[in-house]
Amino acid sequence: GMKDLERLVGVLQSRRVMIAAGPVVTEAKVYMDFCFQLNLRHYHLGFDSVYRHSLIFDETSAASIRGSWFMEQDAETKEGPCKLCETLPPTFMARTDALQAIGFHPLLDGEFALLDLAIRASRSPLVEMRPAEDGVPDYTNGRWLSPYSGLPGRRHAGVSFVLCPHVVSHELPGLGSAHLYGRSDLPPSGVAAAEPWFADDSAALGPAMGGRHDARHLRPSQQAAMFMEVNNLKEFTGPDRITRHFGCNLAKTNCPVPQWVYRGWAVPPCCKETMRHLLFYIDDVFRDMGIRYIITDGVLLGSYKYGTMLDWDADVDLHIHNDDFPRLEEEVQHRVREDGHHLRKHENNNSWLLQANDHNYLLIELNRRREFWDPDAVWQLPVNGRLFPAMENSHVNISTWYGLSFFRHRLRHVPEWEEEHRPMFCATPYHYNCVDETMVPSGKDCQRVGLC
Repeated sequence: GMKDLERLVGVLQSRRVMIAAGPVVTEAKVYMDFCFQLNLRHYHLGFDSVYRHSLIFDETSAASIRGSWFMEQDAETKEGPCKLCETLPPTFMARTDALQAIGFHPLLDGEFALLDLAIRASRSPLVEMRPAEDGVPDYTNGRWLSPYSGLPGRRHAGVSFVLCPHVVSHELPGLGSAHLYGRSDLPPSGVAAAEPWFADDSAALGPAMGGRHDARHLRPSQQAAMFMEVNNLKEFTGPDRITRHFGCNLAKTNCPVPQWVYRGWAVPPCCKETMRHLLFYIDDVFRDMGIRYIITDGVLLGSYKYGTMLDWDADVDLHIHNDDFPRLEEEVQHRVREDGHHLRKHENNNSWLLQANDHNYLLIELNRRREFWDPDAVWQLPVNGRLFPAMENSHVNISTWYGLSFFRHRLRHVPEWEEEHRPMFCATPYHYNCVDETMVPSGKDCQRVGLC
């Protein structure tokens, strides 16, 4: 009622937040507050229900000692607390100036439009942050922050949403809707509440959310694909803990490589899985045929760092023993063709390129090099849960190729001509697909940051 609206107006006026809302209670009396923190990292979207901050309007009550004798008097007439969220319910009150500054995506509809708004709002530095109460810089996670809470050296932060449980919206009888990220439980039917948002039937969303059933671009499945594309995402893990994949697979053309390689972004998970599959496949083939090889370059560096492929490496390099290299043309290419993959000779005549198929350009490079290694003295190093042959004393070679600080994370150098035509996406930092210090620990010298 009007009292609820006045409460939301009061929250917007008294705190620097963009949107205030209350929880939704369905016709079946299911409580949903839609309040989550967004976990965005390397093409993946997840939801975390653990909030970090709250709004408290009655400090006297908040500071009271609790015990069996305590009882808050007239709680229903007082200003209750709110919690800060990065997502919002479908019913809310917003500051029009902030809403206009962020805006809705013109092609997105329903709760995908709300979720898109939430992603951009959390990363749009519209709000000037107030100094910490003591005005003293804070030392957090091994680095100094400015007196303004937030990212280092930043005085502005993304706008916030607040969820206030004292203002409840009730779904009207017969007008209940399926919700994209409202429920974390699995209903008795066994079908996730969010499932209609990824299917083709608009009517399954409910009478309030169904929209035009004849508009193809408004079908839930089309909206889901469009939402993922405009936000550079490949995996969606909802509050129901179900992961839905939107990337490529071995049968399709891979994610367009120029969109991410050498741009400061991580490898899309689908592309990474394709390279892992090809690496495991060719290892099986080489073991079966007795062809000697070792892992080199980025995949070897990844083994030393994490025991996995690197987040930012765009291919896998193998060094084939010189005596076995001719067998790639004589025997291996025929085996690969029979297995449904594609092997082509590089124009330099010193490499063969293994692909999932002739239109998928993720590569395993099978190279012939001058560097000597003894096939009877190889080490076995872990990569993604499997052991692979590597040159004896491989750390010496890594130091030669990448320098003596190879445990520090660095993207490879991007030449000026490449930067001119395809500028780094991550020149403006903090995009969730970037491989930078906000997403991947830097591996800096612990003495320099005061830890040792």
